[in-house]
Amino acid sequence: MDRDVGQPLVGCRGPEDETAGDMPLPYATNARNKERAVADPGALQSVIAHWRWGSKEGRGGMAMNLRVREYAQRDAYARAVAEAERAAGEDDAALLRLAESWRERCLGGWLPDDVPLPPAPPNRPGRPQPQMEEADRRREQQIGYALALAACASQLYDVAGGAL
Repeated sequence: MDRDVGQPLVGCRGPEDETAGDMPLPYATNARNKERAVADPGALQSVIAHWRWGSKEGRGGMAMNLRVREYAQRDAYARAVAEAERAAGEDDAALLRLAESWRERCLGGWLPDDVPLPPAPPNRPGRPQPQMEEADRRREQQIGYALALAACASQLYDVAGGAL
């Protein structure tokens, strides 16, 4: 090993020096006072594209509870994309407020009434169709929706320069 143990790795940023290394900052800075001004539109669009990808049709062949959870996650990602695109033209404070509202909804177990259910798997001879009780279905939807909202809130906090 050619470097001392106490020396930082090349290209890594430390919390004390955001300009160290060769990695771009996830937000734009003001040249006069070096304070963060507005989230980098490229980073925000990258996160939104990731959420859009997460809202697309996923895997098949899962147990019914996992299918219900995955459909709720996809719905949460799709709604997060719509909300983030509306707030994208505003300042960091608006993005942080949006992330905070997602976090509160996630922690509160909030679930919209119109979250779709997955289609039933194809009928196979000799196999019963999977059934779920309403309470189990609702619980799995809440889990999936909360997981997606938590991920979106965390990523938006990071892009907008907030702290969790």
